[in-house]
Amino acid sequence: MTSVTRQRLTSIIGFVVLIGLIGWYFGDAERRAGVVTNIASVGWGPFGVMVVGMFAFILFQAFVLIHSLTPFGKRVGFWEAFGIIVVTFFTNYLIPFLGFGIRGVYLKKKHDLSYADFSQSLIAILIVEWAIFASLALIAMAVLFASGHVVSPFILILMAGIVTGFFVLMAARPSWVPGFLPLSGFAKTVVGDWRQYSSHRGALLRVAFYTLLEAIGFILAFVIAYKTLFPAVPAAASVVAGALSDLALIIRILPASAGSLEGALHLSMLEYNLSFEDNLSVALVTRAALAVIFVPLGPVFLWWLLTRSKAADAGEETVDHQ
Repeated sequence: MTSVTRQRLTSIIGFVVLIGLIGWYFGDAERRAGVVTNIASVGWGPFGVMVVGMFAFILFQAFVLIHSLTPFGKRVGFWEAFGIIVVTFFTNYLIPFLGFGIRGVYLKKKHDLSYADFSQSLIAILIVEWAIFASLALIAMAVLFASGHVVSPFILILMAGIVTGFFVLMAARPSWVPGFLPLSGFAKTVVGDWRQYSSHRGALLRVAFYTLLEAIGFILAFVIAYKTLFPAVPAAASVVAGALSDLALIIRILPASAGSLEGALHLSMLEYNLSFEDNLSVALVTRAALAVIFVPLGPVFLWWLLTRSKAADAGEETVDHQ
């Protein structure tokens, strides 16, 4: 059984188990009524702002993609990059990480981007994204602490560790990973790709700038959701929740990051006495704000990118026959 087959099988089994757990959870009429009431109370105005925030999240990721490929001499147009990001979200929500695979194959066929260069750019994007979201979370936690609110030690250590790791990678650019460490093989790949890509400081700065803009849009959706549904929750706490939720979108096992997103929100809101169904309401409404964008656009851009990819293949065959 190949790794791809195992991943798909794990996703299917996990999704079935998740559906069963959700069915059991919502079998309680009181819980079900609480979630429905929370979602219905959002209103079209706040939901529209959340959609705008999520659109910005996708839009600026397109600019991140464009600038991340410049060190390899590859130029991707705006609509092409935007379509790639939409398709990445659309397919990742069906099968975890499938979107990244489709992105790599398309860039290889259409722009002759090697898989090694694609891996470097993707690792760089994810490292920068983690660092920026973690930095925003640390700033928000400092605001909470200064305001007299309790800060989660676990989340504080997690975010501080991510930021510290980023600065170590930037300053030291290590080339060696101890073989006895867990996942040392994967870590060597990550460190190696980062070491090669991080020398392109101009591209990294542009990637970081647009990543910051995408982070603002993404976190805005969570701030609006919590402020609308639970006004007593501090805005800074919503920033922490949004930052932790971004990690849930990256670290996923089940389709649509199911379970990990709800868990991230519940963990970040433990200090504010919100129930699991309260955080589930926020997860559902923010996920809906994102899905409103990529669900209708995903199939359209997938068809368009496949058409462009086939045209590129046809062009190569014509050249080979000449």
